[in-house]
Parts: sequence; C-alpha cells; structure tokens
Amino acid sequence: VEASDRIGGRMYEVPFGSGNYTIELGAQFIDGVEGNPAYIAAQKYGLGGVYQSFSFRVYDKDGQFRRREGLLLEDTSCRAADDAYLMASVLSESCLHLSTADEPLSWREQMLCDEIKNGFDPSDIDDVSFENLQRNATGFYPPSANEPSLAATCSWIYNDFGLGEEPRFTSGKHSVPMTAYDDFSDDDIFVVDKKGFSWLVKSQAAEFLNSSKSDDHTEEIIFVDERLQMNTKVLHVQWDP
Repeated sequence: VEASDRIGGRMYEVPFGSGNYTIELGAQFIDGVEGNPAYIAAQKYGLGGVYQSFSFRVYDKDGQFRRREGLLLEDTSCRAADDAYLMASVLSESCLHLSTADEPLSWREQMLCDEIKNGFDPSDIDDVSFENLQRNATGFYPPSANEPSLAATCSWIYNDFGLGEEPRFTSGKHSVPMTAYDDFSDDDIFVVDKKGFSWLVKSQAAEFLNSSKSDDHTEEIIFVDERLQMNTKVLHVQWDP
C-alpha cells in the first residue's frame, strides 16, 4: 500500500538541471555502515554513494570563515552550540535513560539531572525536547545569543542535520545515542546516484511484484501488479481477537 503515486515514502528524489542530475529531497545518508541492512542492500542493488568526513564551512554575514574542515575555530557561538550539544547528550544518557552511565556524574551534572528529572519517570513515556536539555545544560538558545544567525547555523549542524528536525521537536530521551552508530560502524555513506535513494525500495519490491524496466536510460522500474495499491491510505486497523 502506497499513500502517493510513487514508491519510496520518505526516499524521494527529483531531476535537477539539464545535466541529468538527481536531487534527494528525503533520505540522503546511510548512517552506520558495516552490518547495516541498508548498506548491504545498497551493495546488492548497485546504489552508489561516497564516504563522508562531514567537514563543514560556515561563513558569517561578512563572508568570513567561522567554521572549517570539521574543526571549531575561535568562535563563541559555535563553541556554545558544541558545548550545549555535548552536555545535553551526557544528560540524555545519564538522566533520562533507565540504564546508568558508565562514568559517575559530576556534582553539576547531578544537580542538572535532579532538576530535569523532577516529576520525570524514565520507565514511562515521559520525555523532554533536546532543546530543553541544551538550555538546562548550558543555557544555550540561539535566539538569545550574541550572534543569533550564526548560533542557529551551528546548532543546525549539531541537531537538524543529523536528526532531520529542530531540537525543539526532537526527543531528549531517544535522540542520543544514535542507534545506527551503536548497532553498526561509525561511518556514513552519502548517496550520490541518478537512480535515487528510493532505488533500494523499488528493487526490493521488484523481487516479489510484477515489474519491468523502462527502455530509456533512467532504468526506472515500472510496476504492473494489481497487488500494489497506489494513492491509498490506511485509515483504520482492526485487530482480530
């Protein structure tokens, strides 16, 4: 069942420019490589990608480098974003999870934990946003920074880029640690293939649905199977006793 007129869900690519390029509007990375079923599928179905070192260049309003080649320069806003993310990560793992941290907390960390956990039950569905964790940890909040736009950019690098949402929407309890890196290797593949990331889903579907490949250079998979219901949404699920 597919809600739209295409297969792929959040894997969604579109053609770009006149050079037959493809731009990914949805999924872009395979996070965690060795042992990751997504990476194994990419190898099996011939989806191209490149390893990433995540070196960024951030410019200020005057066009000057403020962050380069993955290393924080002497910049208050970026260092504040870095400190906030790292400290919030410590609080997430040490305060909000049922499991305890390997290292004992400092008195300041314990004080912050006690404040955050006031009325919080880690065994329940209670949660706080990652933004609240960062504000509690270091007071970091881009709108109130000396350079709000730069602080927001650096915060985007640490939060939005990896998790796909602003920290005010992401879970303080479940964002850290990133399970892909815990379950698999600490590597990332950036998908760069004209076929698009959704090629993985289409290729897998073609193994059990009737399909054919287009005659043009795109190698697009065309599905001709009545079992595949496009533009269809599941609005109600009833469980049999």
